[in-house]
Amino acid sequence: MTIQGRICSDQATHDNPTPDPASAAVLCPGPSLAAVTPETLAAYDALLGVNRAVERAPCHWWAMLDTHTFTFTRPVNRPVLVSSRGTYRSLRAQRPELADWPWLDCRWIDAAGGLHAVLWRKTSMTTAIVLAAELGARRIDVYGCDWEGEADWDGRTDERYNRGEDRPGEGGRTVEGRWTMERKLFAELKAALADRGCELERKRP
Repeated sequence: MTIQGRICSDQATHDNPTPDPASAAVLCPGPSLAAVTPETLAAYDALLGVNRAVERAPCHWWAMLDTHTFTFTRPVNRPVLVSSRGTYRSLRAQRPELADWPWLDCRWIDAAGGLHAVLWRKTSMTTAIVLAAELGARRIDVYGCDWEGEADWDGRTDERYNRGEDRPGEGGRTVEGRWTMERKLFAELKAALADRGCELERKRP
């Protein structure tokens, strides 16, 4: 079954991406996202938003692994929500109206395990990248991935990760620690995807 075939909802109405995108843009909510233009994004077959980036531009997919992000994010369209089953169930318990929101369980991404050596499920950004590759994109460009500071593209710092707050079971983590982890995961994914003929680049407008 294709990734699109794994989308779940009681009423599957969403902005469906190209079934086999040749190129994809992953939008992260960092400061440089503010400089990305609609003309730039129009060149891509699929757009994948990470956390609050779905407020900046209409996306086909919304990678969001933490329940708290949903409470204060207002997507400009209706992207397919990509999260773990646990996150989705928790959201459904709080927000029954989510029954008709299209959702993809991230366990179906890379179901064959080709990228199992990379701990890509640790962040929404890397989850979005692997999803783009799984959809068939041979070129993936990542925007708004700045790895510095705390604010998003619009100056907000609502996300706990961006403020470096403690997370239960992880012993706490500084914002710089988060960026260090993301740099490492990105480099590992870049190398792994290159072996599969997929080009991954981080763009800074």
